[in-house]
Amino acid sequence: PHARLMRAVAPGSGDTVAVKVLASQGVGTGRDALARFVREAEALAKLRHPNVVPLHDFIEAGPAMVLAWMPGGSLRDLLDREPFSPARAAEIARGVLDALAEAHRLGILHRDVKPSNLLFDGGGTARLADFGAAHLASSQATVTVGAIGTVAYMAPEQREGRAATVTSDLFAVGVLLHEMLTRRLPSGDPGEIRLSLEHPDLSPAHDALLARFLEPQPGDRFASALEARQAVE
Repeated sequence: PHARLMRAVAPGSGDTVAVKVLASQGVGTGRDALARFVREAEALAKLRHPNVVPLHDFIEAGPAMVLAWMPGGSLRDLLDREPFSPARAAEIARGVLDALAEAHRLGILHRDVKPSNLLFDGGGTARLADFGAAHLASSQATVTVGAIGTVAYMAPEQREGRAATVTSDLFAVGVLLHEMLTRRLPSGDPGEIRLSLEHPDLSPAHDALLARFLEPQPGDRFASALEARQAVE
């Protein structure tokens, strides 16, 4: 609601790019929206990773961001039209976790990992996008803002207005994995997850792995994106 996104052609190279411009009017505009916009640009400028949408340029006069165009659409688009094999779901989750591992290393929490914020390039590689809700360790912005994030993918501590942590981002990855494998959001006790009953390629060990992503208490989840990535691998 606070930005306009346009497909454009870069002069000189002729490359197709995405241009994200802060909207001058509309819901969510104002100083907070500007701060989020600048914070997103700062996060993307730090994050040079193959599983993050690349930032080509930041134009202060807009302000605007010039980003790589992602022709493969979003995970939301794919979820709406086709089921995922467990192998493909795991491949996508590993890509997201790789991106988060680098973000967390740099002191960046994404805080809004969801299907519409996971885009695919022309080769089908998953790339994390939209760091507008991100918290930078160097930022003065509070990490406990209750309006940040999307409820269905929020960890319990975020929904309650408590501080987001590294494991809050990992909880969201668990929701993505569950949705890719079942085409529905998780509900109830994570200990009752039974993916092994729905996929012949999955076992109770896979049920336990996904349940650990979705534990209500942050301390019961994986301690880091790297640990979670190794478990998925």
